[in-house]
Amino acid sequence: MPDTAIAADKVAAYRSTQYRIDGPEPFTLSIGAKSDALLQLYRKTGQACGVFITAFNPFGRPRLLTPTRPPIPGWASVSGQ
Repeated sequence: MPDTAIAADKVAAYRSTQYRIDGPEPFTLSIGAKSDALLQLYRKTGQACGVFITAFNPFGRPRLLTPTRPPIPGWASVSGQ
């Protein structure tokens, strides 16, 4: 992520995070790293591609969540709430 407005320490945190995939054969994903386990899962399930969604929080800003405040501006209109 060379051209980004995200602070370098946050980029480093994203890159060092291991994203756990649960299932019959659990494995982890890391940003920028090839995953043989994911490739095997694609082959086993006949997939050619996929998407991995984590919590949506651009720039990693702390947010106070309450029952009456959506987690992000406009979330209610996107989520149908």
